Amino acid sequence: MQITISGGKMEGVHAAPHDIENPKDPLQEELDNLSPLSPLRCIYRVPKRLRWVNEEAYTPQVVSIGPLHHGKEHLKAMEEHKKRYLRVFLRRTGVSFSDYIQMIKEKEGRLRGCYAEPIEFGSDEFVRIVLVDVAFVIEFLLRNYSSDYRQDEDDYIFNKPQMLCDVRPDLRLLENQLPFFILQDLFKKLFPSSHQLPSFLEISYYFFGSEINSKGKEKKFKQICSSGEEVQHFVDLIRILYLPVEPKPEEGLNSIAVPNVTELVQAGVQFRVRTESSDLFDIKFSDVLMWCSPISNPGIPTIEP
Repeated sequence: MQITISGGKMEGVHAAPHDIENPKDPLQEELDNLSPLSPLRCIYRVPKRLRWVNEEAYTPQVVSIGPLHHGKEHLKAMEEHKKRYLRVFLRRTGVSFSDYIQMIKEKEGRLRGCYAEPIEFGSDEFVRIVLVDVAFVIEFLLRNYSSDYRQDEDDYIFNKPQMLCDVRPDLRLLENQLPFFILQDLFKKLFPSSHQLPSFLEISYYFFGSEINSKGKEKKFKQICSSGEEVQHFVDLIRILYLPVEPKPEEGLNSIAVPNVTELVQAGVQFRVRTESSDLFDIKFSDVLMWCSPISNPGIPTIEP
């Protein structure tokens, strides 16, 4: 080892060698190559703290939609049936396979930007995943909307009612979504007004609306149609339909940190179901209870959701 003395100090004994050919630190290169966060992000992974409670509640059990769960072993059985839907879909629309590929390829950047995390699949594989899943979702909703579209004798889902019940909850999972815009755009392009079909928003509402027990959901749906309010995906559509038609007026109350339900129950608050209303936001406070427990104080109100 060669040792040099400079300014009365010995250098070179413990010093790491310098990379003359590549002076930039690898971490600096990573910082320089970080891509900006997309403002289109709307499809996220469910946090682990929620998964710990019930893993299956957030994981598709029958069919994968989109890239986040694609390829999982327990979902592969449905892939063949999705491709059968694709084959019928191409015949129904009269569009060629290559043209369909190109339609989705043109939207790839925007599609990837809708997912909160980078998609591991390459361009060709990602486009194929979206291609199959878009055709499946549109074809599925059409067949659900009217029996006129169920002319396929090999329909694995609608020929077996139990399968319909199994597919339905998978389409409501946040991680199992396609951006709404790609479904709506292709539906408009492949089914022009001359087909006299309802809009994609209408056939989506027909499928999901039957499960939504919310006061004024029909009026809320009409507001979405008339205002052109942007829907991000199916979970977002369900969320919007549960919102109150007219927000309650503010009464000048100061915002406070509200304890969660568990903490309120532990403090002595009693919750009662109000059978006369189905609006999740219709919460009322009743008379004060004049009793206390070891963990509560006198004067705890009863909340009636």
